[in-house]
Amino acid sequence: MTHRERPTARNILDGILQAMYDAQEPLDEHLVLVPAQYEVYVHPEAYLALQPLFPRIKAHAETRLDEELERLNQRRADGLEGWMQRLWHALGRLLSAERYARRTPQGRVFERSASRWQIEFAVTAEPGAEPSYLAVETDFGTTPRTAYRGRPTVHIRRRTTMLPDGRFETVLTASRPSAPSRATADVLPRRDALARLRYEDHRGAHVYYMKK
Repeated sequence: MTHRERPTARNILDGILQAMYDAQEPLDEHLVLVPAQYEVYVHPEAYLALQPLFPRIKAHAETRLDEELERLNQRRADGLEGWMQRLWHALGRLLSAERYARRTPQGRVFERSASRWQIEFAVTAEPGAEPSYLAVETDFGTTPRTAYRGRPTVHIRRRTTMLPDGRFETVLTASRPSAPSRATADVLPRRDALARLRYEDHRGAHVYYMKK
């Protein structure tokens, strides 16, 4: 994919799934949590082009996440961990000792961090982002951070970004939110603009004009 091509719906699905794998959080030796919240960031032009497809992308992504979560747990049950679990159960029954039953390893279970998936789409505020820009940020909660209250703090999240060659890279990001701007972004329309997109982030209100 070149720098000028926008991400496809499939790129977004792949990014969400990759983010789910990269953001797994072991809670203890038997339980691994996967994030429930995914925020997809794209260039304004890509947002305008893909916006009609967002409901379909979201529904399909939720289905794929359910399938991957089930596959992770099925692999656990069918693989080495499942074999060891069955072996320990057999030994426990053979020895007829309650203490062995209590110590039986159950293997790792993968669970969603909240009761449901939450997938949101937004315009990136990254300066100089190309139309091919695609990033997925994950969180273990289900409430989108559209506003900040109290004293600003450093917010650390995982961000999965698509590279020019189509591969994905996940890094930790840290940002210090500022107070939302009160500007209305009411500016005169441009004559050569085909569409106008208004959006607001922690930096304030923005207007993006799409020329072609």
